[in-house]
Amino acid sequence: MIALVTFLIFITSLIGFIIGFGTSTLLIPILLFWYSVSTVLILVGLLHLLNDLTKIFFLFKEVPWRLAIFFGFPAVVMSFFGAQLTFLIDRALFLRVLGIILLIYVLVEWFHETIVLPRNRVVTLLGGGLYGFIQGLTGIGGALRAAILTSYHMTPAEFVAANGFVTLLVDLVRVGTYISHGFPLEFAWWHYLLFIIAVLLSAVVGKYLIYRLPVKLIQQLVLIAIFMVSLKFIFLPH
Repeated sequence: MIALVTFLIFITSLIGFIIGFGTSTLLIPILLFWYSVSTVLILVGLLHLLNDLTKIFFLFKEVPWRLAIFFGFPAVVMSFFGAQLTFLIDRALFLRVLGIILLIYVLVEWFHETIVLPRNRVVTLLGGGLYGFIQGLTGIGGALRAAILTSYHMTPAEFVAANGFVTLLVDLVRVGTYISHGFPLEFAWWHYLLFIIAVLLSAVVGKYLIYRLPVKLIQQLVLIAIFMVSLKFIFLPH
């Protein structure tokens, strides 16, 4: 079982490294078959945090700092406010609306014209705030973050590095909250060692691929992933 979990962590971390999101989206539903919600949340949160750190470590020189900072900090602030409204809205309805917005974005990118956002302060602050609010509200904001950052048309390495920095800020808050609530851990220390090795190995492979895969291919992989998530939000929002 631990071997299977370790393999799944490697695959989902590699996917998340390359396309900028998806690790939690893919890993959480699978692990819930075997472990409690609290254990899965804190484990995936910790792995996500480690994945963020590896992106920054391996791609530090690629981080578009101005964009990442002006996008990341409002994301952290607004995620707090979004979390306060979690129990006041119909989450399923909200996810369906978000799914429709993401679907329209993908279709416009594929069949009409490329969406390019200007790298000015106002647009970046608004984009980060919107992502953070939805992340706090629903817990599932990676696809929106990827859609917004893709619209800046960075290089694949810049895209991955920016995602890593932004999610690092949000994950620090999230994991800190989990730990403060005393969520239990159901694994032995050597299990965590295997999980850490899996994440680090995925980062090494991801770094190798990110400099060799064509920019257009990376962009299309991101759009395909956003498309699949949008359909999930629309038809299976729970």
